[in-house]
Amino acid sequence: MVSLTICELVLQANIPKDSRYPKTLTSIGDHLRTKRLDGNMELKDVAQQLNVTVQSIVHWEQNRTTPNLRFYPVIADFLGYETPVMKENNKLVGMLKNYRKENGVSLYKCSKRIGLTHTTLHRIETGRTKLTEKSKHCLQVFFQDKAKKLATLEKDVTKFL
Repeated sequence: MVSLTICELVLQANIPKDSRYPKTLTSIGDHLRTKRLDGNMELKDVAQQLNVTVQSIVHWEQNRTTPNLRFYPVIADFLGYETPVMKENNKLVGMLKNYRKENGVSLYKCSKRIGLTHTTLHRIETGRTKLTEKSKHCLQVFFQDKAKKLATLEKDVTKFL
């Protein structure tokens, strides 16, 4: 049998998502459910990763309750989202790495200048520890001082031009 093609017509349509998916992502529970289904994970797996009960995950996904604020950083990390605090911390860690590379400063010398131990700086740079309030404050003060000194230097240079 021979068929003749009169026109080339290609029909495209999105495959409908599984009915278990939320229709819209409006709550943390909707995001959790979508992430869990996309990753073919069971409720117990998500609960274990977030260090909560399976019942908590069920309640959040069904929008019966919302997570306590103390769970937000862990949930954001699980979902792969970056919170403003995470962005600021990542910016500080990036500034630390750049400062050390640009100035050829060892961890030991840098730690003395910043006021933290070299072990703490190493752990911060490698992501083995999260920024504590103290380490965050020390880094902020250090880079603010650097920015002030740079601004003063720029003013002095422009006076001579």
